[in-house]
Amino acid sequence: MSIHNWLREVHRRSVWQVTGAYAATSWAVLNVVDVVTGLAGLPDWTPSMAIVLLMLGFPVIIATAVIQGGLQRNLQQTDDPSLPGPVPLSAQTAPSPTNRGLLALFTWRNALLGGVGAGVLLAASGTIYLAMWSLGIGPTGSLVAQGVLEARDPILLAQFDDRTSRGDLGVIVSEALAVDLGTSPVVTIVGEEATANALRLMEKDERQPVTSDMAREVSLRANVKAYIEGEITPVGSRFLVVARIVRADSGEVLGSFREEASDEDGLLPAIDRLSQRLRERLGESLKDIRLGAPLEEVTTPSFEALRKLSQAEAAEEEGDYPLAERLLQEAVGLDEGFAMAYRKLSVLISNRGGPVELAQDAATRAFEFRHRLTDRERYLTEANFYNEVEHDQAAALRAYDALLRLYPDDPAALNNSGLALRRLSRDSEAQDRFAAAVAKPESHTAVAFANYSMVLLGNGDSVGALAAVEAYRAAYPYHIMQQLTDLVETLAAGEVEGVEGRIRALQTSSDNPHWRQTLAPLFGMSLAVQRGSLDRAFEWSEILMPQWNGVNAGIRGISVGAADLWFWLLDDAEGASAALVDAYSGPFQAVDAELRLWGAFIGLQAMAGEGDLARQWLMDWDAEALAVDVTNVANRNVAQAMIRASEGEAEAALREIEQAEEDLECPRCFELYRGWLLEKLERYSDAVEVWELVRDRPSMIVGGYERALAQKNLARLYELVGRSDDAIAANLAVVATWEFADSRMQPQVSRAKEAIVRLQR
Repeated sequence: MSIHNWLREVHRRSVWQVTGAYAATSWAVLNVVDVVTGLAGLPDWTPSMAIVLLMLGFPVIIATAVIQGGLQRNLQQTDDPSLPGPVPLSAQTAPSPTNRGLLALFTWRNALLGGVGAGVLLAASGTIYLAMWSLGIGPTGSLVAQGVLEARDPILLAQFDDRTSRGDLGVIVSEALAVDLGTSPVVTIVGEEATANALRLMEKDERQPVTSDMAREVSLRANVKAYIEGEITPVGSRFLVVARIVRADSGEVLGSFREEASDEDGLLPAIDRLSQRLRERLGESLKDIRLGAPLEEVTTPSFEALRKLSQAEAAEEEGDYPLAERLLQEAVGLDEGFAMAYRKLSVLISNRGGPVELAQDAATRAFEFRHRLTDRERYLTEANFYNEVEHDQAAALRAYDALLRLYPDDPAALNNSGLALRRLSRDSEAQDRFAAAVAKPESHTAVAFANYSMVLLGNGDSVGALAAVEAYRAAYPYHIMQQLTDLVETLAAGEVEGVEGRIRALQTSSDNPHWRQTLAPLFGMSLAVQRGSLDRAFEWSEILMPQWNGVNAGIRGISVGAADLWFWLLDDAEGASAALVDAYSGPFQAVDAELRLWGAFIGLQAMAGEGDLARQWLMDWDAEALAVDVTNVANRNVAQAMIRASEGEAEAALREIEQAEEDLECPRCFELYRGWLLEKLERYSDAVEVWELVRDRPSMIVGGYERALAQKNLARLYELVGRSDDAIAANLAVVATWEFADSRMQPQVSRAKEAIVRLQR
């Protein structure tokens, strides 16, 4: 049917039929406008404008139907009295000019053209708005387009002023807004450590909140271009939330926005709407903003649960960990799916050295409800689960990498992925992550600086390590990792005499968490070996607990303490086996079965020639602690492989170890075993490569043990492969290290001196 015929048919319809057709058409138009608004990122007022235009068009359509269906018919009857039907009085006289004018004006053609014009007006309004926004024109233009900010520039979020009688709504509104703003790819919220450093420079308490009256000075000291401030005000029984974007250098208000909430439970949707408007003004497209889930869906619909989380964070900041933990438990009691609170609870318990099973349970619950998190929180939650529960560093690293693809400068992801890479023995990659984490002063963290200094030292860059320590001290003069970086500084400067004092400080300071204190015996043993003091090394070994704690598991060849010294340094397999038996019946049993270093004990016992005893311990492992996570499965496979090696199947054992390293994506996790097996298989050149890597890149920052062990083995292997000059150099290094060592090390020194004489002939 042609348009002309369709219009002629409409002429014959009644007003009610035209109304129904218009309603159906309007419904279709509004659906199209709604879809286009989302796809094109048009402003929220676009559907409202469409409704207004349709409402304005409705009386025009009705008038056209009436005039064309009634007046037109009457005029036709006037012109031709033979037409059926009564002739109105008006038809008995000549038709008026007004009637003729109405007929000419209210035509279906004009109505159709008016509809097209309304559509053009709607499209033009949206297009002009998008053009102004993207080009930075007027108050509609984004701040990024105007050049006030650049994408991902840091923004300081001040604590909102609370003008209600409740006292804590300002804090909660600020924290909820930070969560939503944190999902934006164009916004980077200034980190707590950067603001704390600015407060220290202002000679204020670094733990106090940054309120609106000090936000500008903090922003200037933190070198950020803009900040967000605001307030929450009661309006009768309702709440008014106002937010302003302020330019730091001039104090100019770049945008002001307000939203209302009917009650406390309505605050989260109001904050969500406010955040969208802030993000749009800052430079994020409405299309991207609308792809995100509402704030209450990615946090909690319970405002009281959110309040408990806020109170817990404040308690943690004050150092009241029991209160913080109790408040978090109350928060998840109010909302059993509050994933953000579960993750916080897991991290809190782990950091304070609490029961591992409680930390793992909280991490598991957070992982279960991770769909209720923002992308950033979800990836952090997944990484925490893989780290705490699965002990799968490769999986944790993949979660951090996914987060960094969305937010390349995220400080937590950069630092934590660097730690994961270190645990996977991928130290060069770890150095790159830590370097990126400390690159921007407004967003770096203290722990990233400390970790950066350690990885630089481990990678042989003493000058870089000293520079990183100096920068860390300047930025964070009172941070709790100072004692660890003091140790790094002493080592990097070559001040060997001061190392033990640094280790003692690390061991005895109550400011250090349990895991960091656990490092002290390992460092002490390594230093003692470097000095040739075996008696001192054995003393340190007595306080080393044989447990899995995320630290010992990553230290190659020293985890079991005294037995390592007997086997690797003194070449005394019988003494190593006896030390293992003593530890197995003593301190080993004092550790929870799930946390014991089963693999290290079994593997070393097999290498010491006690395959039957090692197999019995493997059966104990299976009976007492099920190896379910990826790391424990790999360790069990390696332990079984070393038993096979003790039974003459070294080739098969080597394949299993290489497979375990591949499964863990950790190329150096079992390198000492690999070096030992390669030598048994007379693959001396391959064994040399392993021990050269141990010498040049030890796993500990106090790498004396590993370097000494590597030099000892290389001295023998270089001679076997015909590298006489290298063999002489390695033997000279052994003599230099242990010439004045304890009597038990003197046979090693004598053999090294004999080798030097023999090789120089």
